[in-house]
Amino acid sequence: MNMEWIVGLVAVFLIFGGGHVLSEWIKGDIEIRRLKVERSAGNMGGDTLKAIEDLRKEVAELRETSTRFDMSFDAAITHLEQRMDGLERWTTTTPSSEAQPLTLNPGR
Repeated sequence: MNMEWIVGLVAVFLIFGGGHVLSEWIKGDIEIRRLKVERSAGNMGGDTLKAIEDLRKEVAELRETSTRFDMSFDAAITHLEQRMDGLERWTTTTPSSEAQPLTLNPGR
């Protein structure tokens, strides 16, 4: 094919308003593509919202579980502290052999 013929045809097309037709065609194509993307995003939106809701439920369950474990851990620490206090009281009130050494005074 002769390239000069094609270049001439395109020049005549653009001179007589073909540019406007071409720009409108491109704008229409862009609009169609935008609508397709919005429609596909709208379909994914429901899935995305469901996934976000599922994640919120999982976070709430994890928060509840960690709170239960935290309360259980605090209760165990409190119980250990009470046992240590009792043991400390028992050791300080019970006389031990080191606290009162035996001394033998044969002269008295």
